[in-house]
Amino acid sequence: VQVPEWDDERIEVRSMSVARKTQMVTNATNEAGDVDERALMPELVIACSFDPDSGEPLFSDADAEWIADQNAAAVERLATVGMPLSGMDIAAAVDEGKGVS
Repeated sequence: VQVPEWDDERIEVRSMSVARKTQMVTNATNEAGDVDERALMPELVIACSFDPDSGEPLFSDADAEWIADQNAAAVERLATVGMPLSGMDIAAAVDEGKGVS
């Protein structure tokens, strides 16, 4: 995925493992049990973004705040690719009343 907002960086977006998906949802769930979208998007980008040359993860959990402060279009672009690859549909979660805030 090309990210023009990040100096035209090229990022490989992959499906996350079940363990990583579970960790991501846990990290993005607030005290009320609702999924916090502000936390979910960075977690999704962290879980699905890899260096296309080395295959290594591009981000760690420590990068969540940095990602949350980035251009929304860039983060959304990466998340939009990563969600279906990982079997996720945020619109369906909202429709089912799972409480995305």
